[in-house]
Amino acid sequence: MFDNTQAGTEQERFARNVMEFAHRDYPRLKAGDTIDEALRRLRGAAFQGQAVYFYVTDEDDRLVGVVSARSLLLSSPDRRLESLMQPRVVSLPHTATLEDACEMFILHRLLALPIVDEHGRMVGVLEAGVYTDEVVRWIENSEREHSADVFQLIGLHLEEIRGASTWYLVRHRLAWLGCNFAGGLLCAGMAWLFDDFLAEWIVFALFLPVVLALSESVSVQTLTTLLERHHRGTTSLKTLLRLFRREILIGTNLAVCLGTALGLIVWAWSGQLAVGLSMGTSLCLGVFAATMLGFTVPAVLLSMRRDPKVASGPIVLAATDLMALSAYLGLGCLMLG
Repeated sequence: MFDNTQAGTEQERFARNVMEFAHRDYPRLKAGDTIDEALRRLRGAAFQGQAVYFYVTDEDDRLVGVVSARSLLLSSPDRRLESLMQPRVVSLPHTATLEDACEMFILHRLLALPIVDEHGRMVGVLEAGVYTDEVVRWIENSEREHSADVFQLIGLHLEEIRGASTWYLVRHRLAWLGCNFAGGLLCAGMAWLFDDFLAEWIVFALFLPVVLALSESVSVQTLTTLLERHHRGTTSLKTLLRLFRREILIGTNLAVCLGTALGLIVWAWSGQLAVGLSMGTSLCLGVFAATMLGFTVPAVLLSMRRDPKVASGPIVLAATDLMALSAYLGLGCLMLG
């Protein structure tokens, strides 16, 4: 099972300085060289890695441009590099981390990045192979841990069910399914309290599965986002607060979009604006509450230093059903009853 120790190890690796991964022996070309001089310089140079790009520096080793292999091979031998080079070069500062470099490779889709010091002098070259190696490493770790996370999200410990007896599996699953069972009974009791309202407004009973399904989906999406952060070991208080603000904004926009869509559909289907307005507003509240639950339940478990993956799924789904149903029927009864 993936734990914070492994996540911390990955974070430490990405926090390492790029100079630990850079080649210091690389082709050095001067802006005042001709093509012929540059080619002779390359033939006599010993450098590591692949010569993907040829970087051009001035007399003080400051990076001033980059020239392609095509230009070197096809241009006139007496032409100078400064007339061929591209003066705008994407580079990394020597203080950058491996994570910074990976982001640059993704953003600019380059095969190599030059590294410069605070004075703009070139001090190394970082090849894209470092980035691809990290991606492969991350994918291997993710594939190894993904199945465990999925099982735990629905209330199962993968390690505990391997080789276990049938009776043990039944008891273990019932323990967490009890949350859903209890939540379902409470929902049934709540619907019974509104039986007169549902009998009068049958349309609310027809669209009840839509409201519950959408609310559950939103809560699981929010829950998965937080668990992914926990999986990477990035669940500090500052990160949680920033993520909370973002999820609230996302949840609010989802609530408005879904509520408006349902309200318009119900209005067109029933011909009653009040019913559409009531259902749309109810779904808005239900989706917003689902977002809050999907975040707060695992966040509370994290604050208690408990693993949120096992308990969050059943608890969040049961609580979401209750909140969505109470908002749906309560607001509908208030507006139409």
